[in-house]
Amino acid sequence: MNWKKIGRCIRAHVWGPVGSVVFHCGLLLLLIAWSRHPSDAVVLETLPVHMLPSPDKPLTMDPPIMRPLPARNFDRDNFAPASADDAVAWSGEIAGPQNESDTATMPGGDLDISFVKSVVAIDLGAVDFSGPLGDRIRQVNAATGGKSAGPAGQKTGAANPTEGSIRRALGWLRDHQNDDGSWGPDKIAMTGLALLTFLGHGETSGSKEYGMTVRKAIDFLADHQLETGLFSLSKQMSQPVVYQHAIATYAISEAYGMTRRPDLKDHMEKAATIIVSGQQPGGLWNYEYKKDARWDTSVSGWQIQALKAALVNGAEVAGLGGAIAKSAEGLRQAQAGDSGRFGYSQTGQGNISMTGVGALCLQLTGHAKQQDTRAGLFALREVECEWQRPEKWPMYTWYCVTQALYHDHGASWDSWSRKIIRELSRNQNPDGSWASPSGSAYENEETKHGPVYSTTLAVLSLEAPYRYAPVSQAIQQQQTKPRHHDNEVIVEVI
Repeated sequence: MNWKKIGRCIRAHVWGPVGSVVFHCGLLLLLIAWSRHPSDAVVLETLPVHMLPSPDKPLTMDPPIMRPLPARNFDRDNFAPASADDAVAWSGEIAGPQNESDTATMPGGDLDISFVKSVVAIDLGAVDFSGPLGDRIRQVNAATGGKSAGPAGQKTGAANPTEGSIRRALGWLRDHQNDDGSWGPDKIAMTGLALLTFLGHGETSGSKEYGMTVRKAIDFLADHQLETGLFSLSKQMSQPVVYQHAIATYAISEAYGMTRRPDLKDHMEKAATIIVSGQQPGGLWNYEYKKDARWDTSVSGWQIQALKAALVNGAEVAGLGGAIAKSAEGLRQAQAGDSGRFGYSQTGQGNISMTGVGALCLQLTGHAKQQDTRAGLFALREVECEWQRPEKWPMYTWYCVTQALYHDHGASWDSWSRKIIRELSRNQNPDGSWASPSGSAYENEETKHGPVYSTTLAVLSLEAPYRYAPVSQAIQQQQTKPRHHDNEVIVEVI
């Protein structure tokens, strides 16, 4: 036997592939070891979505006349704020603008963990990684049905009955996506809403089941941003465009935070700049970003959500933090002092949906424990959720109420969550979609927007207790400490 010949054969045909595998495995373990580092804890909260523009003609965006809330006055002087046990933990309030170059940045995770999960056949929730890497793995594992628990220990996998409803709805949205990556009829707004439902479930462009859906949606929005930074299918500003732009800004900001696709940062910052520059001196926004006397709570709610998403995902935009702080002051002018309810374009009786928007946005801007916010939440305690007797815009109204009450985590949320879960689970279509209830005594204007609108708002309501999109995080005053060691390595997967 010619051992020398056998040895040469082994070196030529075996050692190369085996050596390569050994080398790369060792390198991967080394990178994981280097990437472990402590990080600041992130407080998770929830997040909102609001009224959409009309799909065809420039339909009026005036809110519908809804059943009035019970006339129950709110005593500001004697009302006791919620206790620390009932209130959502808040990490700090936003400081006002110090100068014109006021910017705000937030550290974000560097990895699209759903990509990792799609190619590694292990229970990532059981792996004890530290830092942002470990946080993102546990979050996505919980949201996609793993064994880990979501915020506040809530199971989000098979033990949660809403998970099946959410997955059926996401499947329906995936199957009804247009070839260009959009959803209709209002492509910019509907695509933004649909994208938010997938991001809220922990899905990104690297997800095994929904990755292509998410990637096409992101690309559609990015491809339809004008040079000015405006998200629009036309170059003319109009009433619906102000809604469309804010929704798309919100979705792109969250997509950047969860994927760290480098090109999305520029899209996010250009879009946020338009919103900051379009803010009125009083702190709110109006149609077409006009600076006139009229203000609009519905329009403003979308802008505030979009700015919050840009803030927590590290957008470097002059005046961003100050614009969010000023918006809270503007919201207070929309709130009636005796009832705590928020009006649409003038202070007065208010309605259910605008009260949900106002309370929610005050929570998102750092005022969860303030008296004005508590007054709005107090007004929402009387709201009912009845599929056979809905409001004029039921899915939108219920979504706003859901988000605001979830932030409070009090007894009102416990009662409301049972109602909304019951009604949505009972009335989901067999194919996974929802149609807005038609049992209203009023004309239900939501039906004009189609099933994508109703389905996305239903999903976002059900996802409230375990959303993982970055805007769900509380605003942090402290930044992650910079690395000081030369041997620290950042591993980023796009």
